[in-house]
Amino acid sequence: MILLNTICFIQEMRALKNVESALNCMTELREMLEHEKANIETNIAHMDRVMTPMECHKPNMHEQDKMQIDKWEMRKQIGSCWKDLRAHIEHGEAKTCDIISKLCHIEELLTELPASKRSHIETSFSKLCTEADIVMDAIRNSMKIQSDEKQSRLSIYFHELDIAVKPSF
Repeated sequence: MILLNTICFIQEMRALKNVESALNCMTELREMLEHEKANIETNIAHMDRVMTPMECHKPNMHEQDKMQIDKWEMRKQIGSCWKDLRAHIEHGEAKTCDIISKLCHIEELLTELPASKRSHIETSFSKLCTEADIVMDAIRNSMKIQSDEKQSRLSIYFHELDIAVKPSF
Protein backbone atom coordinates (compact mmCIF):
# COMPACT_ATOMS: atom_id res chain seq x y z
CA MET A 1 0.00 0.00 0.00
CA ILE A 2 2.82 2.37 0.85
CA LEU A 3 4.47 1.62 -2.50
CA LEU A 4 1.23 2.40 -4.33
CA ASN A 5 0.86 5.69 -2.43
CA THR A 6 4.47 6.57 -3.23
CA ILE A 7 3.94 5.85 -6.93
CA CYS A 8 0.75 7.94 -6.96
CA PHE A 9 2.56 10.76 -5.17
CA ILE A 10 5.45 10.66 -7.66
CA GLN A 11 3.02 10.67 -10.61
CA GLU A 12 1.10 13.58 -9.09
CA MET A 13 4.33 15.53 -8.54
CA ARG A 14 5.45 14.82 -12.11
CA ALA A 15 2.04 15.99 -13.39
CA LEU A 16 2.29 19.19 -11.34
CA LYS A 17 5.80 19.79 -12.66
CA ASN A 18 4.58 19.28 -16.25
CA VAL A 19 1.64 21.64 -15.63
CA GLU A 20 4.07 24.25 -14.33
CA SER A 21 6.41 23.71 -17.29
CA ALA A 22 3.54 23.98 -19.78
CA LEU A 23 2.24 27.16 -18.16
CA ASN A 24 5.74 28.68 -18.11
CA CYS A 25 6.26 27.83 -21.79
CA MET A 26 2.87 29.32 -22.63
CA THR A 27 3.82 32.52 -20.80
CA GLU A 28 7.13 32.66 -22.68
CA LEU A 29 5.31 32.14 -25.98
CA ARG A 30 2.77 34.87 -25.16
CA GLU A 31 5.64 37.26 -24.43
CA MET A 32 7.39 36.23 -27.65
CA LEU A 33 4.20 36.85 -29.64
CA GLU A 34 3.68 40.27 -28.04
CA HIS A 35 7.29 41.19 -28.76
CA GLU A 36 6.96 40.06 -32.36
CA LYS A 37 3.70 42.01 -32.82
CA ALA A 38 5.50 45.14 -31.61
CA ASN A 39 8.41 44.44 -34.00
CA ILE A 40 6.01 44.06 -36.92
CA GLU A 41 4.32 47.36 -36.10
CA THR A 42 7.72 49.05 -35.86
CA ASN A 43 8.82 47.55 -39.19
CA ILE A 44 5.63 48.71 -40.90
CA ALA A 45 6.09 52.21 -39.50
CA HIS A 46 9.71 52.17 -40.68
CA MET A 47 8.70 51.02 -44.17
CA ASP A 48 6.31 53.97 -44.39
CA ARG A 49 9.26 56.32 -43.84
CA VAL A 50 11.65 54.65 -46.28
CA MET A 51 13.84 57.04 -48.19
CA THR A 52 13.65 57.27 -51.96
CA PRO A 53 16.69 56.38 -54.08
CA MET A 54 19.60 58.74 -53.69
CA GLU A 55 20.25 61.28 -56.39
CA CYS A 56 23.53 63.05 -56.87
CA HIS A 57 23.21 66.85 -56.85
CA LYS A 58 26.69 68.22 -57.38
CA PRO A 59 26.39 71.11 -59.85
CA ASN A 60 30.12 71.80 -60.30
CA MET A 61 31.09 68.25 -61.19
CA HIS A 62 31.88 67.13 -64.71
CA GLU A 63 29.17 64.95 -66.22
CA GLN A 64 31.58 61.98 -66.44
CA ASP A 65 32.46 62.21 -62.72
CA LYS A 66 28.81 62.60 -61.78
CA MET A 67 27.92 59.52 -63.82
CA GLN A 68 30.65 57.48 -62.05
CA ILE A 69 29.33 58.54 -58.63
CA ASP A 70 25.76 57.77 -59.68
CA LYS A 71 26.75 54.27 -60.82
CA TRP A 72 28.72 53.66 -57.62
CA GLU A 73 25.83 54.92 -55.46
CA MET A 74 23.32 52.80 -57.35
CA ARG A 75 25.47 49.68 -56.92
CA LYS A 76 25.73 50.40 -53.20
CA GLN A 77 21.98 50.98 -52.96
CA ILE A 78 21.20 47.76 -54.85
CA GLY A 79 23.55 45.76 -52.61
CA SER A 80 22.05 47.33 -49.50
CA CYS A 81 18.53 46.60 -50.71
CA TRP A 82 19.31 42.89 -51.20
CA LYS A 83 21.08 42.71 -47.85
CA ASP A 84 18.09 44.27 -46.05
CA LEU A 85 15.67 41.91 -47.77
CA ARG A 86 17.76 38.84 -46.87
CA ALA A 87 17.99 39.96 -43.24
CA HIS A 88 14.22 40.53 -43.05
CA ILE A 89 13.45 37.11 -44.54
CA GLU A 90 15.94 35.34 -42.25
CA HIS A 91 14.47 37.11 -39.22
CA GLY A 92 10.93 36.13 -40.25
CA GLU A 93 11.95 32.53 -40.82
CA ALA A 94 13.75 32.35 -37.46
CA LYS A 95 10.82 33.85 -35.55
CA THR A 96 8.30 31.57 -37.25
CA CYS A 97 10.47 28.52 -36.44
CA ASP A 98 10.82 29.68 -32.81
CA ILE A 99 7.04 30.02 -32.47
CA ILE A 100 6.38 26.60 -34.02
CA SER A 101 9.04 24.96 -31.84
CA LYS A 102 7.54 26.48 -28.71
CA LEU A 103 4.03 25.32 -29.72
CA CYS A 104 5.32 21.77 -30.35
CA HIS A 105 7.09 21.72 -26.99
CA ILE A 106 3.94 22.85 -25.17
CA GLU A 107 1.86 20.28 -27.03
CA GLU A 108 4.34 17.58 -26.02
CA LEU A 109 4.05 18.65 -22.37
CA LEU A 110 0.26 18.58 -22.61
CA THR A 111 0.23 14.99 -23.87
CA GLU A 112 2.12 13.96 -20.73
CA LEU A 113 -0.54 15.45 -18.44
CA PRO A 114 -3.38 13.46 -16.95
CA ALA A 115 -6.76 14.31 -18.50
CA SER A 116 -7.91 16.13 -15.36
CA LYS A 117 -5.05 18.62 -15.62
CA ARG A 118 -4.99 18.81 -19.42
CA SER A 119 -8.53 20.06 -20.13
CA HIS A 120 -8.09 23.43 -18.41
CA ILE A 121 -4.75 24.12 -20.08
CA GLU A 122 -5.87 22.92 -23.53
CA THR A 123 -8.43 25.73 -23.75
CA SER A 124 -5.75 28.30 -23.06
CA PHE A 125 -3.36 26.51 -25.44
CA SER A 126 -5.96 26.57 -28.20
CA LYS A 127 -6.30 30.35 -27.85
CA LEU A 128 -2.53 30.66 -27.86
CA CYS A 129 -2.34 28.61 -31.08
CA THR A 130 -4.82 30.99 -32.71
CA GLU A 131 -2.79 34.00 -31.58
CA ALA A 132 0.43 32.36 -32.83
CA ASP A 133 -1.22 31.73 -36.21
CA ILE A 134 -2.24 35.39 -36.43
CA VAL A 135 1.29 36.55 -35.57
CA MET A 136 2.89 34.14 -38.06
CA ASP A 137 0.50 35.44 -40.75
CA ALA A 138 1.56 38.97 -39.84
CA ILE A 139 5.23 37.95 -40.12
CA ARG A 140 4.59 36.47 -43.57
CA ASN A 141 2.63 39.55 -44.64
CA SER A 142 5.39 41.81 -43.36
CA MET A 143 7.92 39.79 -45.36
CA LYS A 144 5.74 40.08 -48.47
CA ILE A 145 5.29 43.83 -48.02
CA GLN A 146 9.04 44.21 -47.50
CA SER A 147 9.73 42.07 -50.57
CA ASP A 148 7.30 44.08 -52.71
CA GLU A 149 8.77 47.36 -51.48
CA LYS A 150 12.33 46.18 -52.17
CA GLN A 151 11.32 44.89 -55.61
CA SER A 152 9.86 48.29 -56.44
CA ARG A 153 12.98 49.99 -55.14
CA LEU A 154 15.27 47.68 -57.09
CA SER A 155 13.34 48.47 -60.27
CA ILE A 156 13.95 52.17 -59.66
CA TYR A 157 17.64 51.57 -58.94
CA PHE A 158 18.06 49.42 -62.06
CA HIS A 159 16.31 52.05 -64.16
CA GLU A 160 18.52 54.82 -62.74
CA LEU A 161 21.62 52.68 -63.22
CA ASP A 162 20.59 52.00 -66.81
CA ILE A 163 20.24 55.75 -67.41
CA ALA A 164 23.61 56.44 -65.76
CA VAL A 165 25.37 53.81 -67.88
CA LYS A 166 23.98 54.97 -71.23
CA PRO A 167 26.24 57.44 -72.98
CA SER A 168 24.74 60.87 -73.54
CA PHE A 169 25.01 62.19 -77.09
